[in-house]
Amino acid sequence: MKNLLIAVLFVLPGILYCQTEINQSFDASAVSSISLNFTYPELIQIKTWDKKELLIKGTVMINNGENDSAFKLKSTHDNSKLVINSEIENLDDLPKKITVKKDGETYVFNTDNWNDPELKKFYKENGQGHEYVTHGVHKEIKLEIFVPSNKALEVNAKYGIVEVLYYEASLEINAKYGGVDVSVSPSSRRNIQARTKFGEIFTNLGDDFEYTRSDVLDYGKWIVVSKKLNGGGVKCYLESKYGNVYIRK
Repeated sequence: MKNLLIAVLFVLPGILYCQTEINQSFDASAVSSISLNFTYPELIQIKTWDKKELLIKGTVMINNGENDSAFKLKSTHDNSKLVINSEIENLDDLPKKITVKKDGETYVFNTDNWNDPELKKFYKENGQGHEYVTHGVHKEIKLEIFVPSNKALEVNAKYGIVEVLYYEASLEINAKYGGVDVSVSPSSRRNIQARTKFGEIFTNLGDDFEYTRSDVLDYGKWIVVSKKLNGGGVKCYLESKYGNVYIRK
């Protein structure tokens, strides 16, 4: 495994912050499948290439660059599977911030006190309206992943959106709170199944998907659509319990 971490400058409104670039590669020459397990990246983009290694590039900013080094990518092997896990070490012990998103801009305050003078000043000058406000460790993580094109791939992303461009091998994605956006070649042979419980499923890959609602897991009903594209073939399973699923051609 090769690692490269580079500190670069990043600007949020009116303030200069530091983020860290990630560039890590993992040997995949001896495995038949890959499992990617992520908790906090807000965006995960999957692409294929002809090399025999897996490459993860991206940017990390934790607490305005103060705690970027807490983000780790760790690899293990499970028989013929390469398993990559991400984590933020000692997350509960990291400093807490207050983050406000207003009019498309993100403002991070170096405090966990709701009565902080700077926060009060911000609300006084800009009003109380906002898209959201959070209290906790501020995290901005985006990853771009290059995967050998002939490896079966499984992606588990708790909070992020997973985007995949034309992955021809077996594909299984579970993005619980984020969402899934997958492009599929119209000429490929795939067994496609997509599921969501509280989101929606969108596709421009034809109107002949089978549609069902089924009682599964803990409560309520899941929306399930499926299609044997060009007679069926390689697995393509897409799930987001709370987010939307997009299947594009």
